[in-house]
Amino acid sequence: MLRLAGLVLLIIWGLRELTKLAAEKMLSDANQNRHREEMHKVQKALLEYEKKNGCMPGGLKKSEEDTITRTSGALLYHLLQLDVPDDVRPLMDWPLARNGESFGLVFRGSFDRPTPDSVSLLDVWGESYHIIVDTNFDGQVSNPEAGRKPGWFSSYVPPATLPIRSAVFSSGPDKNPSTWDDNICSWR
Repeated sequence: MLRLAGLVLLIIWGLRELTKLAAEKMLSDANQNRHREEMHKVQKALLEYEKKNGCMPGGLKKSEEDTITRTSGALLYHLLQLDVPDDVRPLMDWPLARNGESFGLVFRGSFDRPTPDSVSLLDVWGESYHIIVDTNFDGQVSNPEAGRKPGWFSSYVPPATLPIRSAVFSSGPDKNPSTWDDNICSWR
């Protein structure tokens, strides 16, 4: 009888652990989707800014190679159009980080008078997103994960270039942009 009770408890514990794992996986998938939505907003804002102004934002200039930058500083300041009067500024739907959260739009200093150095768009780990911008205007960007070897459970070999004008990625929970297993990317 004692063995049966132990077996029942073991089964209940196992089911509880499986349920917990499934819930964590669903939460992780939801966070990744949320990140991809933010990344696509950045890509769209870059295209809209260029179309509207005839140039790239935040000091990005035409160059021989693609430019890698972050979602902070002058680039984000100009994408949000914080340099124009309030009545012509488009309403952007990036979430403001609240109550110590690290995810969303963060203003350091005065919210009323932001400067290029005071604004950042952060992922849930408190890091600015990485952006690769097609500043040589060849219609593609260098793939930052090119040369990555397939993993144990994947045969994915990243292409050398991506046929898009910009690519955005989060360095993931380890905050290391070089470790691609946990990075969240706009292109995959």
